[in-house]
Amino acid sequence: MCMNNVWGTICDHFWDEKDASVVCRMLGYSPYGASAIKDTYIEGIWYIHINDLNCTGTESSLWDCPMNGLHEYSCSHYDDAAVACQLTDVKYSTCTTGEVRLADGATEFEGRVEVCENRVWGSVCTVSSSNDGNAYTLCHELGYQGGIVLPNSNFGVSNDPILIYELSCGAFQSKLNTCVENKIELYGGPSSRHGNVRVCVNGSWVMVCGYNNTVIDNNLASVVCPALDTQLMCYGNESSLFDCQYNTTGSCPNVYNAAVAVFCLLNDDYTSVNCTDGDIRLYGGSRPNQGILHVCSNGIWGTVCSNSKWNNIETDIACFQLGYYSYGHSSIRGTTNGLFPIIYSYFNCQGNEATLFSCSSGLHSSIQYCTNNVIKLNCE
Repeated sequence: MCMNNVWGTICDHFWDEKDASVVCRMLGYSPYGASAIKDTYIEGIWYIHINDLNCTGTESSLWDCPMNGLHEYSCSHYDDAAVACQLTDVKYSTCTTGEVRLADGATEFEGRVEVCENRVWGSVCTVSSSNDGNAYTLCHELGYQGGIVLPNSNFGVSNDPILIYELSCGAFQSKLNTCVENKIELYGGPSSRHGNVRVCVNGSWVMVCGYNNTVIDNNLASVVCPALDTQLMCYGNESSLFDCQYNTTGSCPNVYNAAVAVFCLLNDDYTSVNCTDGDIRLYGGSRPNQGILHVCSNGIWGTVCSNSKWNNIETDIACFQLGYYSYGHSSIRGTTNGLFPIIYSYFNCQGNEATLFSCSSGLHSSIQYCTNNVIKLNCE
């Protein structure tokens, strides 16, 4: 949206289909069938203009809706709001979001599955093998005892939009919209891009556990529990956790303390540099021996947050790794322009390490607020 002649984004706090309807109406699309999408990302060259937008859905403009300004640290670009609009000729009805029905069947007991979103009926696409759990859940929601799946558009192709792309229901779900297959989310962190890992399997959330597992690194996951009690082994080239190898052994006591956590980076062009893990460099300085410290992790360059753990010992080791003397240097706080993600919140060295990555290191929940507080070195 444009404010004071400057384009900017909207924070997704309170973002829902009513807000999405107003946006689509302003853009010349139908307000019906508008989907509110949260936790998207726009590279931080835009301002975040507003927060807590709360439309009724009938407004002709966002500026007619109640809203708040952005409070400090209340939202980041990882919380940018987005919408999916339908064309103006989309058919709309009085249905309620979440309703399901059967269409184009010979009897009331069969038909193409359709769901309602924001007063628009649409179909469900599935590319996986048939799942009778899906049929059971749908039929149970419609008041029947059970059913079977008839794949491959058995009742014809719908002219309405596709609203759901994959389902995975067990035999105990009572609603179809609780069964979105293979959904993965991060929870318990300060933003949607880092936190503890959990996955949705057969309509239930299960956590990924690292208890007693020595192979957790950038490629390998660990034990999925408590519901699965399964060891999950990934090699880094899979497109989904559900493509990984697994067996039915393993356990995860005290899962809340043993849960695996990750920090995710966006698939932007600037991260595709394919550096070698463990490499470091100085970037943006006026001379080769000075600049913001960059570290390579999992094939990308990133920065290090400055905090009380970084001192002369860490600076010694970093400068020595770069080929400079381990004395006559200084470390200061620098700023980054946002082109490189902040990967590490700290390195903690003992002084006898040959490289920075031989030291202990880690991420921290406040890392997203470290933009103006990264390590900058002046080696000699």
